[in-house]
Amino acid sequence: MSPTQETPQDLPTEVAQSDRVLKAFKLVSIVNPQGFHMRPKAAFAESAGRFQSEVTILWEGRMTNGKSMWDLMLVAALPGNEIRIDALGPDAEEAVTALAKLIETDTGDTI
Repeated sequence: MSPTQETPQDLPTEVAQSDRVLKAFKLVSIVNPQGFHMRPKAAFAESAGRFQSEVTILWEGRMTNGKSMWDLMLVAALPGNEIRIDALGPDAEEAVTALAKLIETDTGDTI
């Protein structure tokens, strides 16, 4: 073994025995009649920030940070458009499920 290679035994205990890193994604359709506009973007970024996982949105070939309201400004998805929500981290499945539900149930009826 070369000096630059490390085995799990060589790594600090907290790294070698850390939580699993999971990856999850889901395609969701925009149902809000106004599309994915400021209010749902703000709610999405706020909700995404509650998870440990990295959250990204893929729309029309562009990947954006789902925790950044500024990055979400680039997502101009209209009603009926599909976006893909991706998460990478220990709570990836929970993040994708919750964030997809947020998009799928946003019909624009609430203020």
